[in-house]
Amino acid sequence: MGVFTGFIYFICFVIPIVVIIAFAMSKIPKPQPAGTDEAFKAYCNTLNNTEMHNLIISGGKSADRFLAITSILNEASKRRIPTIVLHSGFAPFNQFSQNKYYDPCIGTDSDEIAEILTDAAVNALNIDSVVHSSIKLIVDILQVVNNGNITLSDVVGFPLDDVIGYLDDCKDNNKITDSQYDRFKQRYNNPAIKDNMLRIPTLFSKLKPLIQKNKTAQPINFQQVVDNKQILFYDLLTDTNVVLKELVFSAISKLTERSKFGVITEGISFLGKTDSKVDTVFIKNQNNITLIYSGEDVPTLTLQEEKTLETLTGGNSQLLLFAHTSGSSAEKWANHFGKENKTKITKTKQRSAFIGVPQGKGDSITTEKDYRFPPQFFMASGRNVDNNNNSVIWGLNEGECYFIKDSNDVLQTQVTGKGLYALSSVTPTQNAKLPKIALQPTPLLIDPASNWDLNRVAS
Repeated sequence: MGVFTGFIYFICFVIPIVVIIAFAMSKIPKPQPAGTDEAFKAYCNTLNNTEMHNLIISGGKSADRFLAITSILNEASKRRIPTIVLHSGFAPFNQFSQNKYYDPCIGTDSDEIAEILTDAAVNALNIDSVVHSSIKLIVDILQVVNNGNITLSDVVGFPLDDVIGYLDDCKDNNKITDSQYDRFKQRYNNPAIKDNMLRIPTLFSKLKPLIQKNKTAQPINFQQVVDNKQILFYDLLTDTNVVLKELVFSAISKLTERSKFGVITEGISFLGKTDSKVDTVFIKNQNNITLIYSGEDVPTLTLQEEKTLETLTGGNSQLLLFAHTSGSSAEKWANHFGKENKTKITKTKQRSAFIGVPQGKGDSITTEKDYRFPPQFFMASGRNVDNNNNSVIWGLNEGECYFIKDSNDVLQTQVTGKGLYALSSVTPTQNAKLPKIALQPTPLLIDPASNWDLNRVAS
Protein backbone atom coordinates (compact mmCIF):
# COMPACT_ATOMS: atom_id res chain seq x y z
CA MET A 1 0.00 0.00 0.00
CA GLY A 2 2.92 2.34 0.80
CA VAL A 3 4.49 1.77 -2.62
CA PHE A 4 1.18 2.42 -4.37
CA THR A 5 0.64 5.63 -2.40
CA GLY A 6 4.14 6.82 -3.27
CA PHE A 7 3.54 6.11 -6.94
CA ILE A 8 0.27 8.10 -6.90
CA TYR A 9 2.06 10.98 -5.10
CA PHE A 10 4.79 10.98 -7.76
CA ILE A 11 2.26 11.04 -10.61
CA CYS A 12 -0.02 13.67 -9.09
CA PHE A 13 2.43 16.07 -7.54
CA VAL A 14 6.09 15.63 -8.61
CA ILE A 15 5.62 15.33 -12.39
CA PRO A 16 3.27 18.38 -12.63
CA ILE A 17 5.74 20.48 -10.63
CA VAL A 18 8.63 19.44 -12.93
CA VAL A 19 6.53 20.25 -16.00
CA ILE A 20 5.57 23.66 -14.61
CA ILE A 21 9.22 24.50 -13.81
CA ALA A 22 10.37 23.37 -17.27
CA PHE A 23 7.63 25.46 -18.91
CA ALA A 24 8.60 28.51 -16.85
CA MET A 25 12.27 28.09 -17.72
CA SER A 26 11.44 27.91 -21.42
CA LYS A 27 9.74 31.30 -21.18
CA ILE A 28 12.81 33.04 -19.74
CA PRO A 29 14.16 35.33 -22.49
CA LYS A 30 17.46 34.08 -23.85
CA PRO A 31 20.28 36.54 -24.48
CA GLN A 32 20.05 37.82 -28.04
CA PRO A 33 23.18 38.60 -30.01
CA ALA A 34 24.04 42.26 -30.20
CA GLY A 35 24.09 43.73 -33.68
CA THR A 36 27.19 44.28 -35.73
CA ASP A 37 26.93 47.98 -34.98
CA GLU A 38 27.30 47.25 -31.28
CA ALA A 39 30.11 44.73 -31.57
CA PHE A 40 32.27 46.64 -34.02
CA LYS A 41 31.22 50.27 -33.78
CA ALA A 42 34.70 51.06 -32.43
CA TYR A 43 36.43 50.38 -35.73
CA CYS A 44 33.62 49.83 -38.31
CA ASN A 45 32.39 53.38 -37.98
CA THR A 46 32.62 56.56 -39.98
CA LEU A 47 36.15 57.07 -38.60
CA ASN A 48 35.04 60.35 -37.06
CA ASN A 49 35.42 58.78 -33.63
CA THR A 50 38.56 60.02 -31.90
CA GLU A 51 38.99 56.66 -30.13
CA MET A 52 39.42 54.05 -32.84
CA HIS A 53 40.10 50.39 -32.16
CA ASN A 54 42.36 48.05 -34.08
CA LEU A 55 41.70 44.33 -34.44
CA ILE A 56 44.27 41.53 -34.42
CA ILE A 57 43.19 38.22 -36.04
CA SER A 58 45.52 35.28 -35.47
CA GLY A 59 45.50 31.52 -36.00
CA GLY A 60 43.03 29.16 -37.62
CA LYS A 61 42.67 28.30 -41.27
CA SER A 62 42.47 30.68 -44.21
CA ALA A 63 38.69 30.20 -44.38
CA ASP A 64 38.30 31.29 -40.74
CA ARG A 65 40.20 34.56 -41.20
CA PHE A 66 38.55 35.15 -44.57
CA LEU A 67 35.12 34.93 -42.96
CA ALA A 68 36.04 37.42 -40.25
CA ILE A 69 37.69 39.88 -42.66
CA THR A 70 34.88 39.86 -45.20
CA SER A 71 32.33 40.38 -42.44
CA ILE A 72 34.21 43.53 -41.48
CA LEU A 73 34.49 44.58 -45.12
CA ASN A 74 30.72 44.32 -45.49
CA GLU A 75 30.39 46.85 -42.68
CA ALA A 76 33.09 49.07 -44.18
CA SER A 77 31.21 49.04 -47.48
CA LYS A 78 27.90 49.97 -45.85
CA ARG A 79 29.50 52.81 -43.93
CA ARG A 80 31.52 54.08 -46.90
CA ILE A 81 34.83 53.60 -45.10
CA PRO A 82 37.67 53.65 -47.64
CA THR A 83 39.68 50.48 -47.06
CA ILE A 84 42.96 49.17 -48.45
CA VAL A 85 43.34 45.37 -48.19
CA LEU A 86 46.95 44.21 -48.49
CA HIS A 87 47.93 40.54 -48.68
CA SER A 88 50.69 38.30 -49.99
CA GLY A 89 49.03 35.69 -52.17
CA PHE A 90 46.07 35.01 -49.85
CA ALA A 91 44.08 32.59 -52.05
CA PRO A 92 40.55 33.41 -50.73
CA PHE A 93 40.98 36.99 -51.99
CA ASN A 94 41.64 35.88 -55.57
CA GLN A 95 37.91 36.07 -56.32
CA PHE A 96 38.11 39.83 -55.74
CA SER A 97 40.95 40.36 -58.20
CA GLN A 98 40.53 43.86 -59.59
CA ASN A 99 43.39 43.80 -62.14
CA LYS A 100 44.98 46.82 -60.50
CA TYR A 101 48.32 47.52 -58.91
CA TYR A 102 49.59 50.25 -56.67
CA ASP A 103 51.66 52.90 -58.42
CA PRO A 104 53.18 55.59 -56.18
CA CYS A 105 53.67 57.87 -59.18
CA ILE A 106 50.04 58.18 -60.25
CA GLY A 107 48.64 61.55 -59.21
CA THR A 108 51.65 62.27 -56.98
CA ASP A 109 54.04 65.20 -57.16
CA SER A 110 57.75 64.65 -57.83
CA ASP A 111 58.82 65.45 -54.26
CA GLU A 112 56.62 62.75 -52.74
CA ILE A 113 57.52 60.19 -55.41
CA ALA A 114 61.21 60.72 -54.74
CA GLU A 115 60.69 60.51 -50.99
CA ILE A 116 58.70 57.26 -51.21
CA LEU A 117 61.29 55.62 -53.47
CA THR A 118 64.12 56.81 -51.23
CA ASP A 119 62.41 55.40 -48.12
CA ALA A 120 62.15 52.01 -49.83
CA ALA A 121 65.82 52.10 -50.83
CA VAL A 122 67.03 53.14 -47.38
CA ASN A 123 64.83 50.96 -45.16
CA ALA A 124 64.66 47.83 -47.32
CA LEU A 125 68.08 47.77 -48.99
CA ASN A 126 70.20 49.82 -46.57
CA ILE A 127 71.11 52.20 -49.39
CA ASP A 128 72.42 55.55 -48.16
CA SER A 129 69.83 58.32 -48.15
CA VAL A 130 72.11 60.48 -50.35
CA VAL A 131 70.53 58.57 -53.25
CA HIS A 132 67.51 60.86 -52.87
CA SER A 133 69.05 63.60 -55.06
CA SER A 134 69.65 61.14 -57.90
CA ILE A 135 66.12 59.72 -57.69
CA LYS A 136 64.67 63.23 -57.58
CA LEU A 137 66.53 64.12 -60.80
CA ILE A 138 65.10 61.06 -62.59
CA VAL A 139 61.57 61.90 -61.47
CA ASP A 140 61.93 65.58 -62.44
CA ILE A 141 63.13 64.66 -65.92
CA LEU A 142 60.26 62.23 -66.47
CA GLN A 143 57.70 64.71 -65.18
CA VAL A 144 58.71 67.17 -67.90
CA VAL A 145 59.09 64.58 -70.68
CA ASN A 146 55.68 62.98 -69.94
CA ASN A 147 53.83 66.24 -69.24
CA GLY A 148 53.41 65.42 -65.55
CA ASN A 149 51.94 61.96 -66.10
CA ILE A 150 54.46 59.32 -65.11
CA THR A 151 54.16 55.77 -63.83
CA LEU A 152 56.41 53.50 -61.84
CA SER A 153 57.11 51.68 -65.10
CA ASP A 154 58.55 54.91 -66.53
CA VAL A 155 60.81 55.37 -63.51
CA VAL A 156 62.05 51.76 -63.41
CA GLY A 157 62.72 51.87 -67.17
CA PHE A 158 64.83 55.03 -66.99
CA PRO A 159 68.28 54.52 -68.69
CA LEU A 160 70.54 54.96 -65.67
CA ASP A 161 73.64 54.09 -67.68
CA ASP A 162 73.04 56.72 -70.38
CA VAL A 163 71.42 59.77 -68.80
CA ILE A 164 73.10 62.29 -71.14
CA GLY A 165 72.13 60.26 -74.21
CA TYR A 166 68.52 60.19 -73.00
CA LEU A 167 68.54 63.97 -72.49
CA ASP A 168 69.99 64.45 -75.98
CA ASP A 169 67.17 62.40 -77.53
CA CYS A 170 64.54 64.30 -75.55
CA LYS A 171 65.94 67.66 -76.71
CA ASP A 172 66.18 66.51 -80.33
CA ASN A 173 62.53 65.37 -80.21
CA ASN A 174 61.38 68.62 -78.57
CA LYS A 175 60.30 66.89 -75.38
CA ILE A 176 62.38 69.30 -73.32
CA THR A 177 63.55 72.84 -74.04
CA ASP A 178 67.18 73.92 -74.38
CA SER A 179 67.09 75.57 -70.96
CA GLN A 180 65.60 72.48 -69.35
CA TYR A 181 68.28 70.37 -71.06
CA ASP A 182 71.07 72.57 -69.67
CA ARG A 183 69.56 72.56 -66.19
CA PHE A 184 69.13 68.75 -66.06
CA LYS A 185 72.61 68.15 -67.47
CA GLN A 186 74.16 70.48 -64.92
CA ARG A 187 72.41 68.64 -62.06
CA TYR A 188 73.50 65.27 -63.42
CA ASN A 189 77.14 66.34 -63.67
CA ASN A 190 77.17 67.02 -59.94
CA PRO A 191 79.59 64.26 -58.75
CA ALA A 192 77.34 63.25 -55.82
CA ILE A 193 74.29 62.78 -58.07
CA LYS A 194 76.23 61.10 -60.88
CA ASP A 195 78.01 58.64 -58.58
CA ASN A 196 74.86 57.74 -56.66
CA MET A 197 73.13 56.74 -59.89
CA LEU A 198 75.15 53.54 -59.50
CA ARG A 199 73.22 52.69 -56.32
CA ILE A 200 69.78 52.84 -57.93
CA PRO A 201 69.81 49.68 -60.15
CA THR A 202 69.44 47.47 -57.07
CA LEU A 203 66.23 49.28 -56.12
CA PHE A 204 64.81 49.20 -59.64
CA SER A 205 65.60 45.49 -60.08
CA LYS A 206 63.43 44.71 -57.03
CA LEU A 207 60.53 46.68 -58.50
CA LYS A 208 60.65 45.26 -62.04
CA PRO A 209 58.83 41.99 -61.17
CA LEU A 210 55.89 44.11 -60.00
CA ILE A 211 55.77 45.94 -63.32
CA GLN A 212 56.15 42.75 -65.36
CA LYS A 213 53.41 40.90 -63.50
CA ASN A 214 50.98 43.79 -63.89
CA LYS A 215 51.58 44.73 -67.55
CA THR A 216 47.87 44.52 -68.33
CA ALA A 217 46.70 45.87 -64.98
CA GLN A 218 45.56 49.39 -64.28
CA PRO A 219 47.89 51.48 -62.09
CA ILE A 220 46.09 53.06 -59.16
CA ASN A 221 47.06 55.39 -56.35
CA PHE A 222 45.90 54.88 -52.77
CA GLN A 223 44.78 58.49 -52.57
CA GLN A 224 42.23 57.79 -55.31
CA VAL A 225 40.84 54.87 -53.30
CA VAL A 226 40.48 57.00 -50.18
CA ASP A 227 39.03 60.03 -51.97
CA ASN A 228 36.41 57.87 -53.70
CA LYS A 229 35.65 55.92 -50.50
CA GLN A 230 36.44 52.61 -52.21
CA ILE A 231 37.71 49.19 -51.20
CA LEU A 232 40.91 48.00 -52.88
CA PHE A 233 42.36 44.48 -52.74
CA TYR A 234 46.08 44.60 -53.47
CA ASP A 235 48.32 41.52 -53.69
CA LEU A 236 51.95 42.14 -52.74
CA LEU A 237 52.70 38.78 -54.43
CA THR A 238 55.12 37.70 -51.70
CA ASP A 239 55.89 38.76 -48.16
CA THR A 240 59.62 38.48 -48.85
CA ASN A 241 59.81 41.42 -51.30
CA VAL A 242 60.78 43.93 -48.65
CA VAL A 243 61.30 46.70 -51.22
CA LEU A 244 57.72 46.49 -52.47
CA LYS A 245 56.41 46.28 -48.90
CA GLU A 246 58.38 49.34 -47.86
CA LEU A 247 57.24 51.20 -50.98
CA VAL A 248 53.57 50.48 -50.28
CA PHE A 249 53.72 51.29 -46.57
CA SER A 250 55.70 54.45 -47.17
CA ALA A 251 52.79 55.66 -49.31
CA ILE A 252 50.28 54.62 -46.62
CA SER A 253 52.30 56.44 -43.99
CA LYS A 254 52.18 59.60 -46.12
CA LEU A 255 48.46 59.14 -46.66
CA THR A 256 47.76 58.98 -42.92
CA GLU A 257 48.96 62.56 -42.64
CA ARG A 258 45.99 63.85 -44.61
CA SER A 259 43.25 61.19 -44.75
CA LYS A 260 41.18 58.80 -42.63
CA PHE A 261 40.80 55.21 -43.85
CA GLY A 262 41.03 51.54 -42.96
CA VAL A 263 43.92 49.15 -43.61
CA ILE A 264 43.54 45.36 -43.54
CA THR A 265 46.61 43.17 -43.88
CA GLU A 266 46.74 39.38 -44.18
CA GLY A 267 50.06 37.58 -43.81
CA ILE A 268 52.25 40.70 -43.89
CA SER A 269 55.19 40.51 -41.50
CA PHE A 270 57.17 43.20 -39.73
CA LEU A 271 60.62 44.15 -41.04
CA GLY A 272 62.10 44.51 -37.56
CA LYS A 273 63.68 47.89 -38.27
CA THR A 274 63.06 51.01 -36.22
CA ASP A 275 62.78 53.32 -39.23
CA SER A 276 60.82 50.91 -41.41
CA LYS A 277 57.58 52.35 -42.73
CA VAL A 278 56.03 48.88 -42.49
CA ASP A 279 56.69 48.69 -38.75
CA THR A 280 55.77 52.35 -38.24
CA VAL A 281 52.32 51.94 -39.79
CA PHE A 282 51.65 48.77 -37.77
CA ILE A 283 52.60 50.10 -34.33
CA LYS A 284 52.16 53.87 -34.64
CA ASN A 285 48.85 54.08 -36.44
CA GLN A 286 46.72 55.87 -33.84
CA ASN A 287 46.13 58.96 -35.96
CA ASN A 288 43.94 58.40 -38.99
CA ILE A 289 43.74 54.68 -39.75
CA THR A 290 42.02 51.68 -38.29
CA LEU A 291 44.19 48.57 -38.64
CA ILE A 292 42.95 45.00 -39.02
CA TYR A 293 46.13 42.91 -38.71
CA SER A 294 45.53 39.28 -39.67
CA GLY A 295 47.67 36.20 -40.15
CA GLU A 296 47.97 32.48 -39.54
CA ASP A 297 50.44 33.18 -36.73
CA VAL A 298 50.69 36.81 -35.64
CA PRO A 299 53.50 36.22 -33.10
CA THR A 300 55.61 34.83 -35.96
CA LEU A 301 54.71 37.81 -38.17
CA THR A 302 56.02 40.08 -35.41
CA LEU A 303 59.30 38.09 -35.65
CA GLN A 304 58.58 36.49 -32.24
CA GLU A 305 59.54 39.78 -30.59
CA GLU A 306 57.45 39.94 -27.43
CA LYS A 307 57.84 43.73 -27.14
CA THR A 308 56.64 44.18 -30.73
CA LEU A 309 53.65 41.91 -30.13
CA GLU A 310 52.72 43.78 -26.97
CA THR A 311 52.96 47.12 -28.77
CA LEU A 312 50.81 45.83 -31.63
CA THR A 313 48.16 44.44 -29.28
CA GLY A 314 48.31 47.29 -26.80
CA GLY A 315 46.23 50.43 -26.56
CA ASN A 316 42.85 50.06 -28.22
CA SER A 317 43.54 46.77 -29.98
CA GLN A 318 41.09 43.88 -29.78
CA LEU A 319 41.86 40.22 -30.44
CA LEU A 320 40.16 37.47 -32.47
CA LEU A 321 42.13 34.29 -31.76
CA PHE A 322 41.78 30.90 -33.46
CA ALA A 323 43.79 27.76 -32.68
CA HIS A 324 47.55 28.02 -33.20
CA THR A 325 49.85 25.20 -34.25
CA SER A 326 53.00 26.72 -32.77
CA GLY A 327 53.59 26.12 -29.07
CA SER A 328 55.89 29.13 -28.81
CA SER A 329 53.23 31.40 -30.33
CA ALA A 330 50.58 30.01 -27.97
CA GLU A 331 52.93 30.82 -25.12
CA LYS A 332 53.23 34.38 -26.41
CA TRP A 333 49.44 34.77 -26.12
CA ALA A 334 49.51 33.23 -22.65
CA ASN A 335 52.15 35.78 -21.63
CA HIS A 336 50.00 38.53 -23.11
CA PHE A 337 47.29 37.82 -20.52
CA GLY A 338 49.86 37.56 -17.75
CA LYS A 339 49.99 35.48 -14.59
CA GLU A 340 48.10 35.57 -11.32
CA ASN A 341 48.19 33.85 -7.95
CA LYS A 342 46.55 30.46 -8.16
CA THR A 343 45.86 27.96 -5.43
CA LYS A 344 47.54 24.57 -5.87
CA ILE A 345 46.30 21.59 -3.89
CA THR A 346 48.69 18.65 -3.54
CA LYS A 347 47.65 15.32 -2.00
CA THR A 348 50.05 14.28 0.78
CA LYS A 349 50.56 11.31 3.09
CA GLN A 350 51.26 11.93 6.76
CA ARG A 351 53.58 9.48 8.51
CA SER A 352 52.49 8.05 11.84
CA ALA A 353 54.91 8.15 14.76
CA PHE A 354 53.68 4.73 15.93
CA ILE A 355 54.48 1.41 14.36
CA GLY A 356 51.43 -0.32 12.94
CA VAL A 357 49.31 2.80 12.88
CA PRO A 358 48.10 3.63 9.32
CA GLN A 359 49.43 6.72 7.63
CA GLY A 360 47.07 9.66 7.37
CA LYS A 361 46.21 11.64 4.24
CA GLY A 362 45.97 15.38 3.78
CA ASP A 363 46.09 18.26 1.36
CA SER A 364 49.01 20.63 0.94
CA ILE A 365 47.68 24.01 -0.19
CA THR A 366 50.09 26.48 -1.76
CA THR A 367 49.75 29.68 -3.80
CA GLU A 368 51.94 30.31 -6.79
CA LYS A 369 52.05 32.46 -9.90
CA ASP A 370 50.61 30.75 -12.96
CA TYR A 371 49.18 31.71 -16.35
CA ARG A 372 45.68 33.14 -16.24
CA PHE A 373 45.14 31.23 -19.47
CA PRO A 374 47.77 28.54 -20.18
CA PRO A 375 49.30 28.21 -23.67
CA GLN A 376 47.10 25.16 -24.32
CA PHE A 377 44.10 27.52 -24.39
CA PHE A 378 45.36 28.89 -27.70
CA MET A 379 46.10 25.60 -29.43
CA ALA A 380 43.96 22.81 -30.87
CA SER A 381 41.60 21.26 -28.33
CA GLY A 382 43.06 18.42 -26.30
CA ARG A 383 43.12 16.85 -22.86
CA ASN A 384 45.46 18.54 -20.40
CA VAL A 385 46.13 18.66 -16.66
CA ASP A 386 45.52 21.79 -14.61
CA ASN A 387 47.68 22.97 -11.72
CA ASN A 388 45.82 20.63 -9.37
CA ASN A 389 46.43 17.61 -11.63
CA ASN A 390 42.79 17.53 -12.66
CA SER A 391 42.10 16.27 -16.17
CA VAL A 392 40.64 19.07 -18.27
CA ILE A 393 40.03 19.79 -21.93
CA TRP A 394 41.57 23.04 -23.08
CA GLY A 395 42.00 24.58 -26.49
CA LEU A 396 39.99 25.36 -29.59
CA ASN A 397 38.24 23.04 -31.99
CA GLU A 398 38.38 23.75 -35.70
CA GLY A 399 36.49 26.96 -36.45
CA GLU A 400 36.30 28.06 -32.81
CA CYS A 401 37.79 31.34 -31.65
CA TYR A 402 38.02 33.83 -28.80
CA PHE A 403 37.11 37.49 -29.18
CA ILE A 404 38.93 39.52 -26.57
CA LYS A 405 38.10 43.16 -26.05
CA ASP A 406 41.04 43.63 -23.71
CA SER A 407 43.03 41.61 -21.20
CA ASN A 408 40.36 41.99 -18.53
CA ASP A 409 37.22 41.73 -20.60
CA VAL A 410 36.53 38.66 -22.69
CA LEU A 411 33.67 38.72 -25.19
CA GLN A 412 32.19 35.54 -26.56
CA THR A 413 31.40 36.03 -30.25
CA GLN A 414 29.70 34.31 -33.09
CA VAL A 415 30.76 34.96 -36.66
CA THR A 416 28.04 34.63 -39.26
CA GLY A 417 27.46 35.70 -42.82
CA LYS A 418 25.71 38.82 -41.52
CA GLY A 419 28.69 40.03 -39.53
CA LEU A 420 30.34 39.61 -36.15
CA TYR A 421 28.20 39.57 -33.03
CA ALA A 422 29.04 39.98 -29.36
CA LEU A 423 27.04 37.56 -27.21
CA SER A 424 28.18 38.05 -23.65
CA SER A 425 30.88 39.51 -21.46
CA VAL A 426 32.75 37.88 -18.62
CA THR A 427 35.60 39.11 -16.48
CA PRO A 428 38.21 36.37 -16.01
CA THR A 429 38.70 35.26 -12.44
CA GLN A 430 41.14 32.81 -10.95
CA ASN A 431 39.08 29.88 -12.21
CA ALA A 432 37.66 31.49 -15.35
CA LYS A 433 37.62 29.79 -18.70
CA LEU A 434 37.79 31.66 -21.95
CA PRO A 435 34.42 31.28 -23.67
CA LYS A 436 34.56 29.56 -27.06
CA ILE A 437 32.32 29.83 -30.09
CA ALA A 438 32.19 28.13 -33.46
CA LEU A 439 32.23 29.71 -36.87
CA GLN A 440 29.78 28.67 -39.52
CA PRO A 441 31.23 25.67 -41.36
CA THR A 442 30.82 27.34 -44.76
CA PRO A 443 32.95 30.44 -45.37
CA LEU A 444 31.18 33.63 -46.28
CA LEU A 445 31.52 34.30 -50.00
CA ILE A 446 30.89 37.89 -50.94
CA ASP A 447 29.23 38.43 -54.29
CA PRO A 448 30.25 41.97 -55.26
CA ALA A 449 27.30 42.25 -57.63
CA SER A 450 24.72 41.68 -54.91
CA ASN A 451 26.31 42.56 -51.58
CA TRP A 452 28.58 45.44 -52.47
CA ASP A 453 27.90 48.68 -54.23
CA LEU A 454 30.03 48.29 -57.35
CA ASN A 455 30.80 51.98 -57.22
CA ARG A 456 32.48 51.29 -53.90
CA VAL A 457 34.94 48.72 -55.27
CA ALA A 458 37.97 50.43 -56.76
CA SER A 459 37.65 50.47 -60.52
